[in-house]
Amino acid sequence: MKLNILGMGWYLPKNEITNDFLHKEVGLEKGPDWVDSRLGIYRRFSVLTKDYILKTKNQNPAQAMAHARAHGETPVTMGIKAAKDALKMAGVSPDKVGMVMANSDTPFDMVPATANLIAKGLGVRNGANCDVNCACSSFAKHMQILSDTRPERVPEFVLCVQTAAYTARIEYSPNSIDPYIFGDGACAQVLSTKHQGRLTVEPMIFETNPDAAETILLDAAGHVRPSPWPTRPTT
Repeated sequence: MKLNILGMGWYLPKNEITNDFLHKEVGLEKGPDWVDSRLGIYRRFSVLTKDYILKTKNQNPAQAMAHARAHGETPVTMGIKAAKDALKMAGVSPDKVGMVMANSDTPFDMVPATANLIAKGLGVRNGANCDVNCACSSFAKHMQILSDTRPERVPEFVLCVQTAAYTARIEYSPNSIDPYIFGDGACAQVLSTKHQGRLTVEPMIFETNPDAAETILLDAAGHVRPSPWPTRPTT
């Protein structure tokens, strides 16, 4: 089944984290030259303030989540802002949305579903709102689920949201490289099978490789833990 994307939106938190900040001020041993040669990432954005990162090095993820909440930056608030932009681009009001499908690799609330919190924040009416989490491939999984759904059961407008606050789960210790890799943000898409869109998604094929399942581990309350992996750049 063909999916039409009528509008897309995104949101980045206001705190910009540069490579120079991480190396010169936070004290990460690897410098910008190392990052340039291996990652090509020059900046990322965080729900944590720079002062908080400098003071705590984010030793306690639970405190980091409380800090982000106090500053109004969470996976849900980011998802809502991205969704508002997507709805505006699509010209669709929240009360026309029949389903919200969301994912968050780093939810601040395990219950209720991120999708329901985003729906509430937008003013979306009742619908089959749900979370479908497949880490980095969640967008593809959202598309595949919708494309495999019986056409008569797909609402006129569906909102998909992908959101994460990884920096709340990153340890900013001197020998870490993860602060260079991960940032925070959200994106959203308004989809329909009944209205022409700006983009079309078809066909949808989704597969995973379980052999690499433990490349990066994130438990329910701790830091991101990269597994020993031969191809992971460490030197």
